[in-house]
Amino acid sequence: MQKRLFLTSLAVAAALSSPSAWSQEKFKIGSWVVVEKLTSNCIFIPSAVRVLILRAYGAKIGHSVYIRRSIRVYFPWNLFVGDNCWLGEGVWFINHAPIEIGDDVCISQNATICSSGH
Repeated sequence: MQKRLFLTSLAVAAALSSPSAWSQEKFKIGSWVVVEKLTSNCIFIPSAVRVLILRAYGAKIGHSVYIRRSIRVYFPWNLFVGDNCWLGEGVWFINHAPIEIGDDVCISQNATICSSGH
């Protein structure tokens, strides 16, 4: 049993250390940095488009969520927002670990929310 666990651990470590796995992760993070910089402070991008962009990068966002401009999210794939939420201007999610916002929540302007893993 220990030998099987050890071999499984080696297989996982080998998969994570492969150049293609790291390249995909680096590309995802790099492309998110570019997209966030281009879209986060633009007044011409409506809330629905901001929600779609975050969802495209893996954020789980409920229905009737309104996102104001200049919101910052380090890792959208670690963001979970419930239904009927409002995120104000300048909200900053430092989410190296998952952050979950429940239903019917209002996060006011310039709030910073950090995960425990940062």
